[in-house]
Amino acid sequence: MWRFALSIFLGAFLLFQVQPLAGKYILPWFGGTPAVWSTCMLFFQTLLLGGYAYAHCTVTLLKPRRQVLVHLTLLAVALSLMAWQWSTWGSPLLPDSTFKPPDSSMPAWRVLAVLALSVGLPYLILSATGSLVQAWFARSRPGRSPYKLYVLSNAGSLLALVSYPFLFEPALKLSSQASAWTISYAVFFASMVWCGVAVWRAVGRPLPEKEQKAEPLPEKVHVGEGSAPDQAPPPPEKVHVGEGCAPDQAPPLPEKVHVGEGCAPDHASSPPEKPGSPSWGAPLLWFGLAACGSSLLLAVTNQICQEVAVIPFLWVVPLTIYLLSFIIVFAGDRWYSRKIWGGAFLATTIGAVVALFAGFTVNIILQIAVYSLLLFSGCMVCHGEMV
Repeated sequence: MWRFALSIFLGAFLLFQVQPLAGKYILPWFGGTPAVWSTCMLFFQTLLLGGYAYAHCTVTLLKPRRQVLVHLTLLAVALSLMAWQWSTWGSPLLPDSTFKPPDSSMPAWRVLAVLALSVGLPYLILSATGSLVQAWFARSRPGRSPYKLYVLSNAGSLLALVSYPFLFEPALKLSSQASAWTISYAVFFASMVWCGVAVWRAVGRPLPEKEQKAEPLPEKVHVGEGSAPDQAPPPPEKVHVGEGCAPDQAPPLPEKVHVGEGCAPDHASSPPEKPGSPSWGAPLLWFGLAACGSSLLLAVTNQICQEVAVIPFLWVVPLTIYLLSFIIVFAGDRWYSRKIWGGAFLATTIGAVVALFAGFTVNIILQIAVYSLLLFSGCMVCHGEMV
């Protein structure tokens, strides 16, 4: 358990720690506008989706041992790339001045290209960690729920976002942050090798007794004590059933037998039907709700950065709220009520519209609070309707 816990916690921590690190480094290159961070968010969310797709295809199409080989190989390639960056640029993850654009204009493709070159591959592999580690844990520990690993993943993500502006940013230079992140990535690689060894060994072990096939029924069935093999005891020649019945004659059976209340005539009660698979429209609805939540995150982040100085702390606040809504909703059905959160979303939408049109006449702290509450209630609705 500990090897999987270490891997999933460290992977989630590194995944959300590198986002403000990379964004802060390239921000001055492109004029320091809020659109830079919005483009960074678009890049990271796209790669996160790609990582989930990679994990799904890996678990679905490959056998466990091949999953281990493929993922560890990609991790080794990413680690080698960062080692090359360190030797060439003088610091991993942080491109040297040769990649700096000639002017401070901000075409989105420039930002995306710099991010892809510097943190693209390590981030993509990290984003698949949560799903893969939980699948590996389920394979190597049959019968045990991986839910604790999900909780650890959320804890690592939140800790990374909250600790960056208060601990890492003021204490370390960007180059030192990048070096520490790379060393932690090497530790993460070692923990994944440790998990891979457990999965590799688990594949060769026989299944537990409860998962093995049941023994076949005996070919011959003996019914009744003292009866001959393969024969049931003969019925009595005369049957007297109830008073008033003629000898050698039993009362006639009813023509129709009703078994269970509410059953149709001539039919026994059937077992309850299993719930069917989601309709074809359900995935489209889930996709639309997820897209709405992500769009709201980008819009609120952009608005807050336009009204207040662009500093990493304000970048982290909307992202933390977005992640927190995920954690709350998927922790259980009891945390989401359509009436409560729908009403809250309507109220905060009205407040945000008022703050938007009032502009600088509204206190800046109040604006941030209103926009943050709008993001939280909106994400609760979007993510809650997906459950």
